[in-house]
Amino acid sequence: MPTRLQILVGRALPAALALVLVAPAGAAPAAASAPLITRVELTDTVNLELRDWRSLLQQSANTPYPLVLLTGLGNTAAVYDDLAPLLARRQPVLALTRRGFGGSSAPATGYDVATRVEDLRLALDRLGLERVVLVGHSIAGDELTAFAGRYPQRVAGLVYLDSALNRYATRGANPAQACMEALLEQAQATLPADLFLRPAGAEPQPRSHAALARLMAVNLPPFPQTELYAVAAWIPGGGVLPPTSARRAQEAITQGTERYRPDYRPLRMPLLAIYAGQSPLERLWPRIPAAQQRQARGCAKANARWLQAAGLDDLRAQRPDATIEIWPDASHHLFLDHPQRTADAIQRFVAGLAPAAP
Repeated sequence: MPTRLQILVGRALPAALALVLVAPAGAAPAAASAPLITRVELTDTVNLELRDWRSLLQQSANTPYPLVLLTGLGNTAAVYDDLAPLLARRQPVLALTRRGFGGSSAPATGYDVATRVEDLRLALDRLGLERVVLVGHSIAGDELTAFAGRYPQRVAGLVYLDSALNRYATRGANPAQACMEALLEQAQATLPADLFLRPAGAEPQPRSHAALARLMAVNLPPFPQTELYAVAAWIPGGGVLPPTSARRAQEAITQGTERYRPDYRPLRMPLLAIYAGQSPLERLWPRIPAAQQRQARGCAKANARWLQAAGLDDLRAQRPDATIEIWPDASHHLFLDHPQRTADAIQRFVAGLAPAAP
């Protein structure tokens, strides 16, 4: 049997699982749209990987606020290699990889929300960015909310990509979780056995990046090829695995974020929140036997109700003026499902902000 992986349901996943939430490799970014890849030194021992698309900017006058993109748990800044070029001709665009992942430092500590917020502040300071629009996917929503609450003068606007969720509240059991895990495991079991290596004393692992892509295609949209190789490496005899340091970082972040309760009420800057309306089971339907379709749809509805109570209701109650969009045909990785639509939504939002100082 393949290693069991959970469906992403809007909360942090256990450390051993979500790090391999990568999907079929898409095309690598064309040379003309490839970012400059550098590192931002925060301290003597910590630096963050930076992907920088500012060379693509075509608008020299009245330049809007820079966009700083933050990733979901387990991803690197390369996950934005398809979206960022669509934004970068009209505003400066940069993306950061948080500590513990990709080319960023992986210290033993510092994975709580408060430290991640300070990492972001230091990065903006080093880059000379006084005021920005923050865009964050999934678990980055905690960093957006906490940073804007602590440093409101640094934030012109916030864009939540299926990330305005209360993970403190979602620590309670999701009534649909066991059902979704069982359906996903069943779907993955239909994959050819030769996609996996079975090291002695260890769980089966994808034998190559191509095998990993096949596995994740069961329930996720295509990821940039650059991201596929950034998050997992081929280990001779062991298959394709994320590095041990990243697995440790993910576990620490998961524990820290479940102790953080977001509060949107003090935030005075404009907010855009886009929520995925598509069931996490949507891509599984072709692999679910007809006899189980009714059960699966009930499972999907229960999960949708649980997620709404865990995120959307809080935001609406605390910030009724926020711009909220629900995309029925988008999954949790909505910016991969619909990169142009996501770029258009962000650009409309930025265009409505008060002009940046010259």
